Amino acid sequence: MNLPLTVAIMCVPVLAIRADIVNFRLTNGSDEITFSLPSNPVPSTYTSGVGFTVSDVLVTVDGVTSTYGVNFYSCGAACGGSPLLDLYIYDSSPVGLLYDAGPILFTGSDSQPVFVPGDFSLTDATHSTPMRFDSDFTLSVSSSVGVPEPSVLSWLCIIFAIAAPKVVSTELRKRHKRKELIVHAQSFWSTLE
Repeated sequence: MNLPLTVAIMCVPVLAIRADIVNFRLTNGSDEITFSLPSNPVPSTYTSGVGFTVSDVLVTVDGVTSTYGVNFYSCGAACGGSPLLDLYIYDSSPVGLLYDAGPILFTGSDSQPVFVPGDFSLTDATHSTPMRFDSDFTLSVSSSVGVPEPSVLSWLCIIFAIAAPKVVSTELRKRHKRKELIVHAQSFWSTLE
């Protein structure tokens, strides 16, 4: 078996690393809002004990996709109440998309959240900014396997698998030329004798 093929076969498990994606689906009977995030997103901003924001999220509202920021406020106990979630979806316009309250949707800290799949009831909450949707929503959070995330090792394996045949063929050509030179040199010296 040749070396590049062996390395490529050894790299297959490394290439199978995937990032879990969490799909959010909000419905209120007549409207549907959907978006997806990594199961453990890196927040754009966060405040410990208060919540976190994920910016530049593609959110589809009744079939139309736009970019929004999504805030997951988890302030309940720190603010004197029971732990709950305020979900705030907004864009740069003066009107937000929705601001609803419900149970905490993630474990871990505000700086390193991990979303929890399930079905949740969210109730309309009061916010100083006007909202496009002033209604209660049902939220479904489901996991799915995302696209492969190549690690550094897998990139090295890919590069090696591509470069190795070239290196091997170049080395074989050099060896063949050296053998030809040796044969020519031997025949040259034998004619001089």
